[in-house]
This record gives sequence, C-alpha cells and structure tokens, in this order.
Amino acid sequence: MIHIKNLNAAPPRLQRLLLRIQGYDVKIKYKPGKEMLLADAMSRLHPLPGAPVETEEIRVHHVQFSDQNVSKLQEATNADAELAALREIIQNGWPDNRQMIPKPLRKYWAYRDELSFENGLIRKGQRIVIPKVERQNILNTIHEAHQGIIKSQLRAKTCVFWHNINDDIEEMTRSCDICQSHGKSQPSEPMKPRVLPNRPWQTIAANIFS
Repeated sequence: MIHIKNLNAAPPRLQRLLLRIQGYDVKIKYKPGKEMLLADAMSRLHPLPGAPVETEEIRVHHVQFSDQNVSKLQEATNADAELAALREIIQNGWPDNRQMIPKPLRKYWAYRDELSFENGLIRKGQRIVIPKVERQNILNTIHEAHQGIIKSQLRAKTCVFWHNINDDIEEMTRSCDICQSHGKSQPSEPMKPRVLPNRPWQTIAANIFS
C-alpha cells in the first residue's frame, strides 16, 4: 500500500504524494473496477479554459552530489545501454509479468516500485543508480577510509546503488592489504590442558549447564 510505504524508500513521485497526505487521517479501501459503475467525477474533472490552476511544487532532496559529478553521472546514465532500457520501462510502465522484460533487466523486478527517473538520473528511493563505467570510482570513494565491509556498505546505502553493490564492496575490502592488516582478527582460543590427577577422585568437576 502506498500510504504505509517508508518515505525514504519511496521514489520521488510517491514521496511528494506522501508529503501531501501527511496532514490527513485517511482510510484507504480497495474497490475493484467492476464495482465502480460511475467514475469519480473529481478525478476526471478538468479545469475550465482560462481558469487559473493552482500548482504546488514539493522537492525532496536526499542525495548530495556536486554539479560536476551530477553532470558526469547523467552523461554516463544516458550512454549506458542497460540503464537506458531501464529508463524506458520506468517511464512507460512495468509489465504485469517478469518474463515480459529483457533478461538483463529482470534483476530490477524485485524493487521496481522504488525506481524512478528524475533529472537525468535513475533513483532507487533516495539512492542514485550508478552506471557501470562510474562504479569503480564510487567504490574507490567509499573505500578510501578503509572502514571495513559493514561500514562501507552502510555508507553506500545512504546515497548510491547498483545490483550486487554489497558483493562488490566485500570483494574490494577483502582484496585490500591495508584492510586485512588492520582489520579485527579472530584468534582461536588457546588450549588449556589440565594436569592429570595422581589417584582416583583427586579432581572432581560438575557440568553446571545441564
């Protein structure tokens, strides 16, 4: 349901809708089309010619990139064949069946309702979908602090996305000599041998856990 969707996970179009209805206590009930004998007049009503139309513009900005980086990402998104095809599906509407879309785009099916196209960029909620040619640069930026796998993934989750991004971050961190040398080690517990008793019943022990 749209009205219970997390604001951060919603695409910009739904974010604007959710912000508009925040001041109302609404109850939404589904009604199938076969039971709607008459269309809702207000949803079909167009303004009269010459009548002023009130417009309200609400913008929600989560991702902060420099203008130079935004331009670079816009050009790379436009040149990326996979993202160009994904953009067409987002703008024209998703089919009813996953098998009806090209195989390279089926990986986006699970979160299709979070994808949107705005200002020349594809977004997944508040995160920008990064084109293939820019992913290595983004990985280097995320990894430059050598914060380890988990913190790097959390950092990426705030602003950027591509399919299997967590796997790429994990692979890059595991192949980094600095991360491996300074990362937390998990040493095995040393063996603690007991001194063998000299006679029977010299040492008595009890299992207190069962």
